[in-house]
Amino acid sequence: MKIDFLVLAGGGNPDWTEKEFSAEHKNLIDICGKPSISYVLDAIKNSKNEGSIILVGTSILEKAGFSNWVDKFIEVEPNQSLAENVRIGEKAATGDFIVIMGGDIPGITHETINAIVDNINNYSNYEFIVFVVTKDEIERKFPGSKRTYGRIKEGLSKVGNLLAIRRDSLPKLDPLIDKYTAGRKSLISLAFSFGIFNIIKLLITGSTSIPDLEKIFLKTTGLNAKGIVFPYGEIGVDIDKPSDVYDIRNYYSRRLNQ
Repeated sequence: MKIDFLVLAGGGNPDWTEKEFSAEHKNLIDICGKPSISYVLDAIKNSKNEGSIILVGTSILEKAGFSNWVDKFIEVEPNQSLAENVRIGEKAATGDFIVIMGGDIPGITHETINAIVDNINNYSNYEFIVFVVTKDEIERKFPGSKRTYGRIKEGLSKVGNLLAIRRDSLPKLDPLIDKYTAGRKSLISLAFSFGIFNIIKLLITGSTSIPDLEKIFLKTTGLNAKGIVFPYGEIGVDIDKPSDVYDIRNYYSRRLNQ
């Protein structure tokens, strides 16, 4: 089964990126001597996956040479929305499954990608696969990292910065892209998007479980979804603010000193 990886690295550049880190783009911030996005692309390239790597990014990334790191590079304007970039990137994919992921999660390794590939192969009968990481798992590798979590039966958790979808199910996903990209970092936001009763359960009792959310998703979207509690906290830590950069740098410094 062919799995393509769609890496999203468009969007505008926050002011703090250049002021605090002297980088033209947040995906070019130096992390222990390498641009942050290089960790993401290296992780995919060094994994066992044989599908294509599609990079959606601005001209800054092309000028930095990253169009040569991937099978397909799609240049987009900085003011294009995440949802628009997802739609553009999907059209370039040819695999059976597409992994849609942020380019700003430099903590991932080829082992992380191999685990993602294994899960997709194991659950290939599902149309949509969401990877959920617990607060405990994130804190284990990124102590003190400030993230937004939702309380579900499995514990305080957040949606990872990637998902997988069967390419032939893309027409079902399209109406949901705007909702999902708006709420992808918070289980609370996602639950709110797909049912007010479940957000009440989530907030008051924390009794909503991943299987519950799978049923809600199927009922409201028609997509047969699988939620996986994923033991790789790296996918839950993206670069959204200066403190995230220091979290990632500290993570690699600890690894290098082991």
